[in-house]
Amino acid sequence: MEIILIIVCVCIVDFLMQTLLFFKKYSFSPLHIETFDGSNQPYHPSVIYRKSGWNGFKYWMVLTPYPMEKLPYKDRWECPCIYCSNDGLSWNVPDGFCNPLDDLVDEEISSKDFFSDPHLILRDTILECWYRISHNYNDERDTYVLRKCSDNGYVWSEREILFNPKDRNSVEKLGDMVRSPAIIYAGMYRMWYVDNKKNKGNRNLCYTSSVDGKKWENRIICNLSGKQINPWHIDVSLIDGLYYLLIYDLYDLTLWTSDNGIDFVFKQILLRPSLKYGNFYSDGLYRSVLVKTEKDYRCYFSAFDDKKTYIGLMKGKSITQMKVVSCSKQNYNFMQLCVIYLKNRKRDISKLKSKLLKR
Repeated sequence: MEIILIIVCVCIVDFLMQTLLFFKKYSFSPLHIETFDGSNQPYHPSVIYRKSGWNGFKYWMVLTPYPMEKLPYKDRWECPCIYCSNDGLSWNVPDGFCNPLDDLVDEEISSKDFFSDPHLILRDTILECWYRISHNYNDERDTYVLRKCSDNGYVWSEREILFNPKDRNSVEKLGDMVRSPAIIYAGMYRMWYVDNKKNKGNRNLCYTSSVDGKKWENRIICNLSGKQINPWHIDVSLIDGLYYLLIYDLYDLTLWTSDNGIDFVFKQILLRPSLKYGNFYSDGLYRSVLVKTEKDYRCYFSAFDDKKTYIGLMKGKSITQMKVVSCSKQNYNFMQLCVIYLKNRKRDISKLKSKLLKR
């Protein structure tokens, strides 16, 4: 009897240890970033890195708060916000600047207009923030691409319109929607984006270029080979002569490469929702960005659970070996994570996955 009891105890201890080890990899913490709306729910990052720094900081980021349950509507708070850092973990608002970079007026709030999809570019000594504003008119919506510029990070120019959905020439060249623009500047602007406002099914990854950011060449539909995918939000980085494309397709975050910026080949799935309750990326991901530093490769990724949005971090010595890391000195308590998950085990994971795939 004693032997049986010992065996049972050993089995229980082994089960608990295996359970703890399983949940430990989901115990990492996201970035802690204070947002102007008070929710501290950052989302949709765009990050640039310079080893020598720009105006005193190596990292600059634009993001939008996206509080899941905040009134009057969560999109109202989706305003572009600027942050800087020297380690890529601790982020602060530049001295002399007050977020957001742009805000809605009362009339726009009444119409439930919203900003979205910010992106940072360092053009020579000028930092540019590109972002969108969507105006709602009854059942119609027009989305403009805007830009503000700064030579110091705290004084910014007035809005410029870079894509006007009411301009026939612009629509003929770019289509009726410029979603999740990703821009690289190297003597000219090279822009990738997701189109197809009217077609509710398949969406295209498009490429175009411009000398001034206002007069664009006719779009080219990019080729995506190696995996069937319907892109939603994207980012493109040029690293060591190779183009790296991140695609969020309403579920997975995938990595693609190209030597010409037009023909992309699937490399791997970088990350999926964990589906582990208590983990900050349990329910989903969103637009993410890839950065190379002198020490490692980093992916700042958008994430959400059933209550809040976050920005997490993956790191690695190579792009294909990045892993989620903790952004604070102390990981989440994975014992607590395990308990949270077990308490919610009756929730139907397959239904959650189906829901995510349909978003």
